Amino acid sequence: MQMKRLGWVVLIGLFAMQAPFNTLALNVEKVLRDNSKRLKEIKRNNKKLVGQIELLQEQQKYSRKKITELFHSIEYQKSSNVVKETMKRVRNEDRKAKKL
Repeated sequence: MQMKRLGWVVLIGLFAMQAPFNTLALNVEKVLRDNSKRLKEIKRNNKKLVGQIELLQEQQKYSRKKITELFHSIEYQKSSNVVKETMKRVRNEDRKAKKL
């Protein structure tokens, strides 16, 4: 009789222990699914960010080119002004020299 009771206790104990393992397996599957979804979302966001970075790099190249052109233009204007001032000074010096 005690053996039979012990058998039932062991059987019920094993059955009771099986429920947490099943729950654990379901939780693991849920965690894996959630992680898979998150990973896919992260990959999509990464692709978007890579595209934005490439766009920003292109804009930066264009901006650098424009800035370089502006600096060249400023240098040209400065040198043009120096040439104009020099030509005026030479003309004035020539006029003064002719008067003498």
